[in-house]
Amino acid sequence: MGVVKKRIVTITLLLGLLSACGNEGGSNGVGQLPAGTRNDGNCPAPPSSPVELTPVENVEFYADRFNFQIRDIQQEDKILRFQASNYDFVYCDGTWSVHRGTYQAPPPKTWEEQQAELEDPTYQSFEVNGQLYYYRAYLDPSPLANPNQLSQRVIFEIVPPGQDEPIVTTLYTVQQLRSANLGAELSDPREIHGIVYRDRPLWVVSAYKGEGFSGIATFVTYDPQQETVILSQPPEIAGQVITDLKVGPDDTLWMTTQLSGEGNPFYPGMGLVSYQPPANSLQGGQVQSFHLRNSPLVGAIPTRLQMDGNTLWVGTGNGICQVNTQQVQTATGWTCWRFALMVDDNNRTIALHSHSQSETPSVEMTLNDPLEVLWWVPRSDSTSDPGRYEVRYEPGFEATLPEGRRFWGFDPEDFPPDYLYPLYWSGSEWHWNGDRFIRGFDAVALNFFGGGPPAIRQDPDNYDFPPDLRAVRGDLTILDIQEETMTIRHHSAWVDEEQLSPYLTLLPVQRVENPQGDPLLP
Repeated sequence: MGVVKKRIVTITLLLGLLSACGNEGGSNGVGQLPAGTRNDGNCPAPPSSPVELTPVENVEFYADRFNFQIRDIQQEDKILRFQASNYDFVYCDGTWSVHRGTYQAPPPKTWEEQQAELEDPTYQSFEVNGQLYYYRAYLDPSPLANPNQLSQRVIFEIVPPGQDEPIVTTLYTVQQLRSANLGAELSDPREIHGIVYRDRPLWVVSAYKGEGFSGIATFVTYDPQQETVILSQPPEIAGQVITDLKVGPDDTLWMTTQLSGEGNPFYPGMGLVSYQPPANSLQGGQVQSFHLRNSPLVGAIPTRLQMDGNTLWVGTGNGICQVNTQQVQTATGWTCWRFALMVDDNNRTIALHSHSQSETPSVEMTLNDPLEVLWWVPRSDSTSDPGRYEVRYEPGFEATLPEGRRFWGFDPEDFPPDYLYPLYWSGSEWHWNGDRFIRGFDAVALNFFGGGPPAIRQDPDNYDFPPDLRAVRGDLTILDIQEETMTIRHHSAWVDEEQLSPYLTLLPVQRVENPQGDPLLP
């Protein structure tokens, strides 16, 4: 009976990963723009008024208002359209405009449809040189077909052109997963992206993670002359979820990566990754990672790519980058814009609070310049009631945290991967930009089961709802650090939402002049 109960939990968790962490679509090629967006070859006209932030009543979870992850990139001539769930960011002739979204997400699947897809996945098609390949990946045995046995392997099937029977290949087993210390049980291999690479089909297969379920990122190619399937599992990216794949003119593979976990369908991974296999092989080669801590990448989680010659466009949940792949190692090879919520309202005085549940304003401010809105939290148990916006504010407010430097491991030399901050503190999801600790929209983990998005709290031990927060995205500076305490300044304040009507725009990312070293690192 215990085995059956465990099996039910296993199936539930797998289906939970399916529904919470799914790929919402994308394009392996170049899409077409919606009708009516062009006028005799000119750039699309911007909307007559700025596009305001999606109301909280129109989203399932209040933090979804700030989900600007790019779901697809469409290009037609000089027009690039970066599609998020609720917004389109259009680039044309060096100018950005923001429009209401046109992205059409696949219809949600019922519980029964998810179960059927897990047990017997539908074949997908992929065209290479005018010929269709059919493919699918699945767990064997199916977690639904055999209630007394956990899945033992991940299978990839290819039906080459002109053939009726699939070529069945084991990508990896549960023992290989455990030996690599990547997880305890196999997760559904649902992230599959295909491209034409060296005149052959190339797929990359990966799986979302959570509750001990995981996978091994695997490249799969098919040699039609030898009629053989070739696998490659670069160890550097084995534990990543790969959400998009493109190839450059020099055969470099470019990928967007992320992680996931319990209550966090989106969590930063290695960022933008390049993989340059040797000629005529997928074994070995050089893997490089570009993320917030080692590059100008504007967002913590890149989601979609568009390749145009040596120019790589990178869509993230915090902004968009244009990258010269021949100069990717230098700052001059990157041009990035960040998403920003702004309020234009001059000569009006607003009350500012030092924390989100404060009853008494701390200071007043007259709006003489555009004001940037950073986040929103509810003020009651119901998100339909008025809440407060976090806004950028100088000089900010001081706060003392009951924590000093804490390393991830017991040994200060026991650092996590370089894309994660090596110290564990309330501001670990911020990153040092050479002047301050800053945090983008997509660096805010949802943390569904752990008290909501991590933040600087008024009371670090209070995880009640609604939260009482000092800062979610406000810049942080360190004023003093002791063994058990840290004094910071958060350069943000909180404003009653009825006082503001923020609109969405893009701002160029300014490089920090004379950057300083991270004050928290030894």
